[in-house]
Amino acid sequence: MSNPLRVLLVEDSADDAELLIIQLRRAGYAPDFERVETAEEMRACLENREWDLVLSDYNLPKFSAPDALAIMHDAGQDLPFIVLSGVINTEEAVTIMRAGAHDFVRKDDMARLAPAIERELAEAESQRLRNRAEEALHHSGQRLTAAQSVANLGNWQLDIQTNESWWSDEMYRILGHEPQSFTPTVAAFLEAVHPEDQAIAREVIDKAVKSGKSYDFDHRILLPDGT
Repeated sequence: MSNPLRVLLVEDSADDAELLIIQLRRAGYAPDFERVETAEEMRACLENREWDLVLSDYNLPKFSAPDALAIMHDAGQDLPFIVLSGVINTEEAVTIMRAGAHDFVRKDDMARLAPAIERELAEAESQRLRNRAEEALHHSGQRLTAAQSVANLGNWQLDIQTNESWWSDEMYRILGHEPQSFTPTVAAFLEAVHPEDQAIAREVIDKAVKSGKSYDFDHRILLPDGT
């Protein structure tokens, strides 16, 4: 069974486009494509439809692969973008790859096209999954922040290898500070502990760091205004 593939093809040669579609079908794809030759046509296609990838000839009479890549980015899309070219020099190839193209394939070496497409589609899917996970984590963090604010509950973390600390927003508020108003440290936390409780706080934290085990103790805090 052929894999559906929505291809936006930047190509001025109908014959080359037909050969490309044949190549994709032989590789097991069922391409649904639009061929464009100008910037206006490409903008319209990006606006009106969703695409899986862009295949672009490097040089067209009124257009070029760098122009097409720029238009795709201006449209806020990050589709796999593969450059096709009969002749492309090293400087041009390096420049467009640095601009964000994902690969380039010479028209006299089209056997490379299917593997390149498969690889870039897989990477695009992986990136979509990463983006979804990051978005879900962001929303989860927002919900946690709201819950901590309601419960007046804060948390902090210490990376014992780098000695870097992190405080939640509510942690700052509990200790009488504006959230993220300074870089947190263990020393800053201990300064907020009531002087009569600081010795046991240091002892418990040091023991937890050395043993890798959790700890639980109650202590008083001293706010910046003296309360």
